Amino acid sequence: MKEDDVVTEETELLYQVIKDHHLLAPVVMIGASALIPIPFLDDVAKEYLEKRLFRDIATKEGLTLSKEEQEHLTQEKSSGCCALGCLGSALIYPFKKLLRKLFYFLEIKRAVDQATTALAQAWLFELTLRRKLWQPGGDIEKCHKVRRAIREACLSQGVQPLEMAVKHAFSEAKDTMWEFAGKFSKETAKSDDTMADAVDRLEKEQEEKLKGITQKLSDSLADVSESYLVRFGVTFEKHLAEEMARPVEVA
Repeated sequence: MKEDDVVTEETELLYQVIKDHHLLAPVVMIGASALIPIPFLDDVAKEYLEKRLFRDIATKEGLTLSKEEQEHLTQEKSSGCCALGCLGSALIYPFKKLLRKLFYFLEIKRAVDQATTALAQAWLFELTLRRKLWQPGGDIEKCHKVRRAIREACLSQGVQPLEMAVKHAFSEAKDTMWEFAGKFSKETAKSDDTMADAVDRLEKEQEEKLKGITQKLSDSLADVSESYLVRFGVTFEKHLAEEMARPVEVA
């Protein structure tokens, strides 16, 4: 593939994601889930929204992800821990969550971080499917390889340009983001609702406000440079090739 073709393909792909508000809206919601004032509910919402985002991307490409593939693509593979370590983490975690909820600026930063990560994952996963670097229906362990490659690419290449775009969009809509998170809490607190029902209803009720934030994000992302996208894409494909070449770990 010629270099000019790579530039065109990767740049056009990001701008397709930018213009596709059906994919950007979940990115915004994943960010807003960090602001949900109820500890643990924020994590449950984030996990559901991440799985749905990956599922929607696959559907857009005419593919179907199994529930197991969704789980493996969005969650780190457990490496286990000693009893004391797990117990200590379990005891400390609620206090860490409570402290985050008490400090406004920490939650805003977390919202930006979550949305940025979701955006990078969405773009790289769509790139994976578009170029047939991985396809659903095969060895489930390869899902972990895709996830690790995405994570390593984000760490080694950096996501600062995407983060700046998200931060700019969210800074102009902080009040709306908090309001959105508050309504999210009320919707999901209804015992007769599943998370899917609550999210669907919230999207309909807050459609105009969600469109506003999504448009701000879309506008901000338009300034991300082509050279950064190309480097990011090349870095990801390198990490994915290395992961796929490694033997599958035997439990």
